[in-house]
Amino acid sequence: MGFEKAYLCERDQPGTRVTFHFNPSAVRMTKRAEFHREPVQAARDASRPHYRGPGEVELNFSLLLDAGVRSEGSVMGEVQQLMDWTNPTEDSRDGPSPSPPELLFNWGGFAVGRDRKFIGHLTSVEANCVLFSRAGAPIRAEVSLGMKAAPQPVAGTNPTSGARAARRSHEITLGDTLAGIAYRTYGDAACWRALAEANGIDDPMRLSIGAHLLLPDRADLDGR
Repeated sequence: MGFEKAYLCERDQPGTRVTFHFNPSAVRMTKRAEFHREPVQAARDASRPHYRGPGEVELNFSLLLDAGVRSEGSVMGEVQQLMDWTNPTEDSRDGPSPSPPELLFNWGGFAVGRDRKFIGHLTSVEANCVLFSRAGAPIRAEVSLGMKAAPQPVAGTNPTSGARAARRSHEITLGDTLAGIAYRTYGDAACWRALAEANGIDDPMRLSIGAHLLLPDRADLDGR
């Protein structure tokens, strides 16, 4: 039985992929809990931290691309594709929240999360070309990749728990946008309009830091 080769592909276009010539020797997984702390003058030691929720799962790994196992005689095709995946997609570029494509990291039995697969965005690509042909084409490259898991849509709640779902809220912090909040909460940045309507926001570009934004259930948003 041969080795299972790891690869990255676009979630919506699995045919667009980069298959690793050699599998990673190590994969580092990181997950953080997010806290917010406001300084308090009268605090004896430190102010009480407020838990804001779990952060994304992050993957970091390195791989070797070697054109010696391919007939093209260059690894630039794979390197360029990896770098292109950090750019916004054509469909999202003209929208309120441009974003790169969601990628699926697949490596046989390597499973992360409840869905047993890792879907996320490339956050960093570093390629170190270490061997060249006589014509100057890079034929070997050491590549380091960083990825963050993409937020998945929130599942619909039981009708009997609707009141509880309606009480969900988000405290607006510096750098927040309606499109970003909608993407993290519902997995769809286009929900920002319905989110603005649900909160009576006339100008989505002027959000008040510290204000609490109501996060209705996705089914309630779709009805707007």
